[in-house]
Amino acid sequence: MNAHWTKIVLAGWLALLVGGSSVSAQTRILCAGDSITYGYGVSVPYPTRLHNNTGLEVINVGRGGMWASYGYKHIDDWLREYNPTHVLIMFGTNDTNDPYQDYRAAADTVIKTALKVRAYGAIPVVGTIPPKIGSRAYQMPRVESFNNRLRSRAASEGILLADIQAAFGSGSGLFQSDGFHPNDAGAEVIARTFAEKVQFIELSPLSRQVSETGAWGQSIAVAASQAWTASADMPWITLASGVSGVGDGTIVYDVAANQDAARSGTITVASAGRTATFTVRQAAATLTLTPNSVALPSRAAAGRTFAVKALQAWTAWANQPWITVVGGANGVGNGTVTYNVLANAGGARSGTITVSVGGISRTYTVNQWPAATLPGVSAESDFDGDGWAELVLFNPTSATWRVWFGTGAQWTFQWGSAGMVPVPGDYNGDGLFDFGLYRPSSGTWYVLESGGRSRVVQFGWGSTVPVPADYDGDGKTDLAIFNPASGYWYILASWVGGYSAQWGWPGVVPVPADYDGDGAVDLGIYTPASGNWSIFQSGNGQLLRKTWGAPTLVPVPGDYNSDGRADIAAFNRNSGQWFAALTGGGSRTKILGWSSTVPVPADYDGDGQTDFAVYNRDSRIWYIVESSTGGLVKRPWGEPGDVPAQLVPQIHSWFGLP
Repeated sequence: MNAHWTKIVLAGWLALLVGGSSVSAQTRILCAGDSITYGYGVSVPYPTRLHNNTGLEVINVGRGGMWASYGYKHIDDWLREYNPTHVLIMFGTNDTNDPYQDYRAAADTVIKTALKVRAYGAIPVVGTIPPKIGSRAYQMPRVESFNNRLRSRAASEGILLADIQAAFGSGSGLFQSDGFHPNDAGAEVIARTFAEKVQFIELSPLSRQVSETGAWGQSIAVAASQAWTASADMPWITLASGVSGVGDGTIVYDVAANQDAARSGTITVASAGRTATFTVRQAAATLTLTPNSVALPSRAAAGRTFAVKALQAWTAWANQPWITVVGGANGVGNGTVTYNVLANAGGARSGTITVSVGGISRTYTVNQWPAATLPGVSAESDFDGDGWAELVLFNPTSATWRVWFGTGAQWTFQWGSAGMVPVPGDYNGDGLFDFGLYRPSSGTWYVLESGGRSRVVQFGWGSTVPVPADYDGDGKTDLAIFNPASGYWYILASWVGGYSAQWGWPGVVPVPADYDGDGAVDLGIYTPASGNWSIFQSGNGQLLRKTWGAPTLVPVPGDYNSDGRADIAAFNRNSGQWFAALTGGGSRTKILGWSSTVPVPADYDGDGQTDFAVYNRDSRIWYIVESSTGGLVKRPWGEPGDVPAQLVPQIHSWFGLP
């Protein structure tokens, strides 16, 4: 190989450079190597092509016939003479031509040369040598030995490596006829492979997921060959440090809290016409309300609540004057909104409480039923809509109904047939109770609506017990049955369709009522043997357990303190004593009844509170303690064999009723 060296001094810059930036002017590349670097047999050597492709100043000190030791011997002189910022080193082709050479030692010499460059303060880039083909293919084991050693040492020393062999692949079409000197196409491959190492910029990591609450002091590691600048494309991403640098460095950035939908932004790092992008993805603001709606009776309600789940500051406000937020108008993180509702003297109405975190908002809907409508309390039996429960009896032998209205009017008529069980309820949601019957032998329901329409539905079988109530909170009584043998509830809800739930076991009594005051009746069971109550609250999905009873006690849930929530209560059929565990705290007791009386609690005086009441089967007299006055009212109403319509059918046998 001919000894020769070439120095390329460039006067201009290519359009690839950004605005003629001085970044490129700071870069001076020294190419050290043998005849391949020198450019033997090609029209344009690879160092010149490197300049043409990048516009950078490139100096070629390649010399034909030189081994790796030549570069190590002369590198100090080159560094002093040319003061380069980068040195590209590619020796080894001549070393691998000699069958007696230690190729691994030659690779180590290249690494030692690179370490001198690094000690000087320049950036070394070592290159594997190209493969050999044709008549030189037999030397490939030597090439592989040299290159593998070079790769290993470069990795261990943290030296940049341009893998020329990998870039050449099989080498087809890239060599001159001698099989080891690259042709013009091969020289172009070498130039572009080295350019990727000379003009590079790499980021680690490439992206980050950030919480909605933001992040501060986050870092990005920059590995670059030259000077670089960084910029963010979103105002919520702030570069705290590392806006610019030379070579390796660190960018420190902050991300503001997100009060809106999920978003993303980028930090772009630019260097000598190349860019690298780091992506910031930020989660949307968290805001969940539990529950998100409620159905309330027409009476006033105070201290109602719902839960807010959030990670940031939030505000809450109502859109109707009859809803007042009294607690939790402002909060941070998880919390509770407390509100009051005024009594409704008109038709059904709805309002909302909006909770917002910046641009994210959620609404909690308050539905309030018309005046004199009290859904959720199963024993109301208000057939005329005046807010007063009627005294209702059904004779399962003669199919005779008897109704004593709150106004004092009385009504007796026949509807049904022997063996049926009374199941009154507001099945059409008009605020008036409808007459209903259930035939246990066939599981058939018969409903005579207040408007005169009648319906017949088959839903149940011989062993099931009817438990109609408003389970979905839409103001309509749903057909429902309970299987005492399996503990399964089957509900034909008017809004959500039919569904079933396993909640109970043999020996329990169903006690459905609206225990959490969300307007939807909850599944509840009472175990007479232990006095245990187990209630699955529909509003929050939580289980409520309480021991309140004994084998001699009958479950009589009702709203005994007018807070809109059914209270756990029991009646002692031997002593006539009532025990009510109030949901707001405390308890109520009352002695009213004896062994021949049946408990029939309901709101008989229209004050929104369940009254203690019993029906004497022997004398057919109703005894009612009106909560509004505390006075005892006696009403003779009934005939032998009549059954109070308010009574849960499963406990008929406890009182010797059919």
